[in-house]
Amino acid sequence: MIIVNRCPEDSIPISTLTDKHVYDLVNKGLTFEKIAMEVTKDNANLHTFNPLLLNFFENEYAINNFVIFKFGKFSKLFEDDKIKNKLNSMGPGEVVADTEGVL
Repeated sequence: MIIVNRCPEDSIPISTLTDKHVYDLVNKGLTFEKIAMEVTKDNANLHTFNPLLLNFFENEYAINNFVIFKFGKFSKLFEDDKIKNKLNSMGPGEVVADTEGVL
């Protein structure tokens, strides 16, 4: 699960990587691509406020694992047809950044 917006702390799984973890890994020399590969391989959870981080994942993984927290629950943004159509010309991160009211 990749969460890219605010949500109640008690709704985030305990083992979730945060922006602090990503920052620490980058300072240790890991690239965003390598971090995305590790998250994918380990099927880890990631909570970030940087939607463009989604672009470092394989598109299919980002689309299938990205969720937003709205109205008291997690839901998949890319199930919406209007949002899916944007994927024809943008990466998943750009779609999220371009979608008003998501974050």
